[in-house]
Amino acid sequence: MTGARKEKLLRVSATVGIVGVATLLQWLCWGLIQPALFLFYFPAVVLASIYGDGIVAGWLSVFLAQWLFAPTVELVGLSGQSLRALVFLFSAYMIHALRRSRSRALERLLAGQLQLRHSEARTQRVLENSIDAVVAMDQSGRVIRWNSQAVAVFGYSADEAMGKRLSELIVPEEHRKAHEAGLQRYRETHASRILNQRIEIEGMRKGGDRFPVELAITPIAREAEGVSETEFYAFVRDISERKRNEARLQSAIRGRDDFISIASHELKTPLTSLKLQFQMAERQVASGDARVFLEEAVRKRIDSVNRQIGRMIRLIEDMLDVSRVSTGKLHIERKRFDLSALVREAADRFVEQFKAVGSPLEARIEDGIESFADEYRMDQVLSNLLTNAVKYGEGSPVTLGLESRPEGIRLFVEDRGPGIPPEDQTRVFERFERAVGDGHVSGLGLGLYIAKEIVEAFGGKLTLRSEVGRGSTFTVELPRAE
Repeated sequence: MTGARKEKLLRVSATVGIVGVATLLQWLCWGLIQPALFLFYFPAVVLASIYGDGIVAGWLSVFLAQWLFAPTVELVGLSGQSLRALVFLFSAYMIHALRRSRSRALERLLAGQLQLRHSEARTQRVLENSIDAVVAMDQSGRVIRWNSQAVAVFGYSADEAMGKRLSELIVPEEHRKAHEAGLQRYRETHASRILNQRIEIEGMRKGGDRFPVELAITPIAREAEGVSETEFYAFVRDISERKRNEARLQSAIRGRDDFISIASHELKTPLTSLKLQFQMAERQVASGDARVFLEEAVRKRIDSVNRQIGRMIRLIEDMLDVSRVSTGKLHIERKRFDLSALVREAADRFVEQFKAVGSPLEARIEDGIESFADEYRMDQVLSNLLTNAVKYGEGSPVTLGLESRPEGIRLFVEDRGPGIPPEDQTRVFERFERAVGDGHVSGLGLGLYIAKEIVEAFGGKLTLRSEVGRGSTFTVELPRAE
């Protein structure tokens, strides 16, 4: 048996039972209520309309009333009893219809309430799972909604925030008066300059920390107990990381522009020197000056060309190394080598350059120190540090040292030049920065940056100790070869 048939059978059974009880009561009380033919049948029809079938109960009641209690009454002639029977049936139909209408209305109401609850639950889930902090306040400026993202962004729990004035929670103190004034203006005129648009302002976390946010506020009107109110929903996004990325991007753009400017100047200098050398030789050849072919003149010109070409090669290598460092592709080939011999060879190679600028080079190199690193890159670090000392030694002695210590290997280059102010000592290890920004020293400002990246790739560190007017000491600390 299907569920519908089973339910119908139960309703009919309930109807028969209710009418049967009414008939029994009518029969027991008939001696007292003879004029009231339908006294017990009327409530039976009402009950049957609720628990059974009101129409069936009405017809069954008329039949039993006419058959058991008024058999002599003619229905066709519409006697008094028949008229009452018709009125009773009409009443039964009306009661049944009212009951059905009420049931349908109640079903629609319950369905609407269920749908509303589902809609509210869905809206709540959407707001809770929003990537933005969702904060709502009423017309008085008090918090009425605070989702989980708002907890993460502002640091207040929902219990701490609910019911508090929004301006006291997340609006910086100097902006609170403007916030309250704008709210008052909206209550009076329904006009606002910031509603329904995305703006960037400053927010405040629990504890007072300020941070940039992107904000969009939407007003939503609602009826509450016959009174129209407006709620304000704010969608807030912490854009601190975006601002940092924008700052990094701007810095990168400035660095690119600086690089183009410096590189073009530095590459132009050796090319200009080469051009002048060959133009001078060209004029001597054109004028028949035989001195251009003298061995001493040719050798001098070759030395000058080699220096300029070497300078361009170093500049290009520095630019390539910066690109490799930035992309994580700086090639490092580790092997065990004699670091003492490498440092001594570098000192010998730079002796003439130090003599040329009047800065004697003193080498304090401990023998037998080995390192497990890239020999070529380690020589690059040494060359950059010594080149830096040549530029800034200012005719004072320069000391190159290598020593073994219990904690590792220490390599240092100490000059007695102008020194570096404390506020610039971190900056000199950045790209396109020079130890002294006076414009009198050539170079891309990449040497110390590259040296630092290489040393750190070896598991060591490059540090600076400097005092204005007393020189600078660059120290490389490396782990032992083992």
